[in-house]
Amino acid sequence: QAQAQEEEEAAAEAKMNAASNEAKAKKKAFLEVDKVLGQKRKAREEAEREEAEAKKKWDEAKKKRVKAAEEEKAAEEEKGQAGHETVDASKRFEAASSAYSELLLRL
Repeated sequence: QAQAQEEEEAAAEAKMNAASNEAKAKKKAFLEVDKVLGQKRKAREEAEREEAEAKKKWDEAKKKRVKAAEEEKAAEEEKGQAGHETVDASKRFEAASSAYSELLLRL
């Protein structure tokens, strides 16, 4: 009976060692998967940061483009106004010159 008890203890110990080895293997596999997950998470977060930076640059470029377009339009309007003023000034000069010439002819 002692031998049967020893065999039973040995079988129980072997079963316990097998379960311990299995638990260690599963823990090792879990840690490896956790490490990969951490790497993937880090890569995703980096991509999100890059995306945010790119969006910020895009928004800044868009604001600059809109501002430049507004400034261009204002400059075109100013040029048009200056053109009208130049024509008006030329007409006034022509009229003054004509009046001056007539005055000289009468003298």
